[in-house]
Amino acid sequence: MDLNIESFQESLILHMIKRHAEQRSTRSWDVSISGSLHQINRTDKRRKTGGYYLDRDEIKDAIDSGCPMALKRAALEAFEGTLDEAELADKVDEVKIKQEALSLVMEARGC
Repeated sequence: MDLNIESFQESLILHMIKRHAEQRSTRSWDVSISGSLHQINRTDKRRKTGGYYLDRDEIKDAIDSGCPMALKRAALEAFEGTLDEAELADKVDEVKIKQEALSLVMEARGC
């Protein structure tokens, strides 16, 4: 998988974790989520033939693999970094975040 896509997916998940954990959002987080979705789909788009390189299952796998690092990074940022990774994980529903991330990526594609 393209490293840019992985990076954008990690950023997407990071901000979604913070949003769910703190039960709020900021304009900055919203812009980051929107920008990540745009860049994921822009990077994955087939230029000449249309469509995308990665299918739904491959996107899901990428989200699954990006979640641990996103959680580590989110622990440094959410609640001003006062929680460790395990404490932050207890505050969020990882399955729900992954499902929402996949839905957002697919929705941004028009699927």
